[in-house]
Amino acid sequence: MDPVSKKGFFTPFIVRLGVVNGALLAVGLIVCGLVDITLFPSLLVGWLLALVNLLGLWWTIKRGVRGKVEKVRHFTVMRYYLRFGITIGVIGLLVIKNLVNPWCLLLGFIAASTFTIIFLIYNARRGGFDAPYNTTNLWA
Repeated sequence: MDPVSKKGFFTPFIVRLGVVNGALLAVGLIVCGLVDITLFPSLLVGWLLALVNLLGLWWTIKRGVRGKVEKVRHFTVMRYYLRFGITIGVIGLLVIKNLVNPWCLLLGFIAASTFTIIFLIYNARRGGFDAPYNTTNLWA
């Protein structure tokens, strides 16, 4: 078992990332509810689509690191473009079928992606992903 999977998925880092994303999503949904309740599902779908997209990127990187050196480049590039195409296809389908508000969908997608990337950069600058954390206080 490699060091990445030995810890399990719900490390303190992932829990904090989930708490931050959940809090920001709650704020966004409250604002959408105050402006127009019909924007609520569009923001939620955009946010979930971004998190699924980032999770797919994480799995691609995780498998790419474990793969054979000769095949890693091809595997990673193909998975990246496949994920990108699926994401664009889902967004396009939702907008063309008029199931969601396109601006709120993109706002949710961009907000979730941006906040997750900012959180990753902050965590990396703070001491890396394997730095010891105080599990009783998620913000320590």
